[in-house]
Amino acid sequence: MQLKTKLCATTLVCAQLFIPVNLQAASYGSATWNEANNRIQLKTVCANHSYGSINSRNCRAKVSKYFGKQCKSYKKKYSNASTKTRTKYKNGKSKFCYASRHFKIVN
Repeated sequence: MQLKTKLCATTLVCAQLFIPVNLQAASYGSATWNEANNRIQLKTVCANHSYGSINSRNCRAKVSKYFGKQCKSYKKKYSNASTKTRTKYKNGKSKFCYASRHFKIVN
């Protein structure tokens, strides 16, 4: 995936750069976020909504609950899985439990 950024020296002259990055886009309903190295990039959660808007606040509240539910679900799957299949759930547990602990609805 390539991330498109703009560098602007002045308001009239802008250059677009394509920077290859190890990001994966994910979504939940109207929420989006980026992931890198099996971590949800918390600053990108609900960035598809205007910062501070009602939609953004609602999005962040819903996503916070979603991360908690996913964490709980992956923990349960991980603990009930056989030793051979545990690694299948380890990444999901790690990703969503980290996000659940560190994501703040208001940043």
